[in-house]
Amino acid sequence: MPDAPRNALAKKAPAPANATAKKSTWYDPALDVIFNNLTPSKMGLPARTFLETVQGDKRPITEKNFTPEQIAIIADLVRIAGPGNPIQYDTYSKLYKERRAKTGKIPIDTIPGLSSQFDPIGQIQPTLGQFTAAQTPDGLRIVDSYDFSPSGWDTEGGPMMGPYGAIRSYASRKIPPGQGRKVDVRIRGARQ
Repeated sequence: MPDAPRNALAKKAPAPANATAKKSTWYDPALDVIFNNLTPSKMGLPARTFLETVQGDKRPITEKNFTPEQIAIIADLVRIAGPGNPIQYDTYSKLYKERRAKTGKIPIDTIPGLSSQFDPIGQIQPTLGQFTAAQTPDGLRIVDSYDFSPSGWDTEGGPMMGPYGAIRSYASRKIPPGQGRKVDVRIRGARQ
């Protein structure tokens, strides 16, 4: 016997709840569709890393994910921070100022956002964020995690508004601390 026709006005059974869904915002489903249909390989470093991770890539992020110019920026950040010191967000600002003094070029944007994605330092900042490098016999090694802590950006109307703020907020729900990808970058020959 065929199934009985369904009433279009009947209430649907509620979708199963999960921890992520409870934390979702009204725009998360739209971003899920967009981000899962983009091709990471056609994007720059921050967008590529983010999309790969949102799409389920669990491979560690290594030095192979970076260009030689980006590796040089990472080594400069470690040098500016000083031996054994963590790279903080103000370390990126110091590198911007140093490069501006040497080249006279003004960076596109020194605050993480959509426009900073076009600056080499701006590509590293949202990808590695704050990290610590250890000196090894072969060079420098960065062991970290690619994830996003909420820290005030995870709510609608939080301090970071606009497209970048929405993406950053989404990232803190989709890739929270402890659920991202491992970072294991080795820079051979570099010293602190």
